[in-house]
Amino acid sequence: MEIHMEAQEALRDVQLTRERTADRLVTPRWYHPTLGLAVAAVCLAVGLGTSPTGVAVMLVVCLLAVATMGALVRTYRDRTNVWVGPAQARGSARHWWIGYVVVLVACMAVAVLRGTFDWSYGVNVVAAAVAFVATVVMGRRVDEALRDGIRSGGVQAASR
Repeated sequence: MEIHMEAQEALRDVQLTRERTADRLVTPRWYHPTLGLAVAAVCLAVGLGTSPTGVAVMLVVCLLAVATMGALVRTYRDRTNVWVGPAQARGSARHWWIGYVVVLVACMAVAVLRGTFDWSYGVNVVAAAVAFVATVVMGRRVDEALRDGIRSGGVQAASR
């Protein structure tokens, strides 16, 4: 009987740890819009074309975007002391991640193909806007699904 009680107490402790971890994984309100701006900027820059000026601008924007994304990840990890990436995503979180990647690939494909098909630069603006909105909306959905997955035990969060 005592072993049974200890096991129940251990399971309660595990659940409490999961809930506390999930509660820590609240992304700041500014995180996804900032990430969305970085992604949209890359989408816009990729569509500038292959002129020397376009390539130079694209490289600078891409470097700034990568630095911004690195700073966002570092800030998130510092604030939460946890990181849950795409590899740990399961269930609906994984579906949201996959959907997000599909949207981003489509937006970047439009940006790359704009010059090939001589489309208006407005097409890139639309693709960048879609990438921004997808980052904000789907990023928040991924977060919610990850927190739910951690609470239920279906997602493992990696400590720093």
